[in-house]
Amino acid sequence: MQIRLFLALLNAVALAGCAQVPTFRNVVYDKVSPTAQVLTPYGFPKWKTTDYRLSPGMVFNATMSDPTSALTRSAGTIGAVDGCPQTIFTLKNTPRVAPLMNPVHAPYDIKILVASPFTNKAVLDSFRNRPDLQDIPDNAFAYIRQIDYDITNIRVFEATPEQLSQAIRQVRGDAYCSLKLNPFTSQVVRRIYTGNVRIAVRWDRGYHIALGGMASRIQNSLRYDVDGNKVIFAVETDRIGF
Repeated sequence: MQIRLFLALLNAVALAGCAQVPTFRNVVYDKVSPTAQVLTPYGFPKWKTTDYRLSPGMVFNATMSDPTSALTRSAGTIGAVDGCPQTIFTLKNTPRVAPLMNPVHAPYDIKILVASPFTNKAVLDSFRNRPDLQDIPDNAFAYIRQIDYDITNIRVFEATPEQLSQAIRQVRGDAYCSLKLNPFTSQVVRRIYTGNVRIAVRWDRGYHIALGGMASRIQNSLRYDVDGNKVIFAVETDRIGF
């Protein structure tokens, strides 16, 4: 029995190692837009002002970012930025591209649990199905990678070419902002994606042996939840050029 259990554990580890866990960048690339760039952290839109993070028409230089990758099907990211928001038009005056995009639900669920004859089946089933339980049951091995990505109420706003031209002219006319402009690296926000973003992560890996007075436990666990309502989670940009 011990040999069979050991072989089953090795097989479980091998199977788990073959699984590629998708990221939020993968989900945005595949389900929202392959040219979108994910914001880290999110932005929060305002309807009556333009003074918020990466509003349409804002000209900026990204000091922390990662490019889009078609090879890994990952959206780009924009982290820290240094730039100037335009003050000509607000989100209220920015055309909405479509009424609503379809909600995105992208679950990823791999659960490998190996039980011995001494494992309590009811306890094991509860551990499998309840993310709030974190202790691997006695005499069991667990490998769980469970991630749920949900993006709902997705709205897309895109500045018109005339609005972008006005925004760039305004920033270039500002003595302070014009010093920051670089025709090779500076970008202008053309389109923003807003919505309600929920990410729930459950990772468990390890084992717990408790037999004949012997006890051994090795376990790594993670629970992580993100809830963002009415946030800007991605943008699309253009180079400002010369």
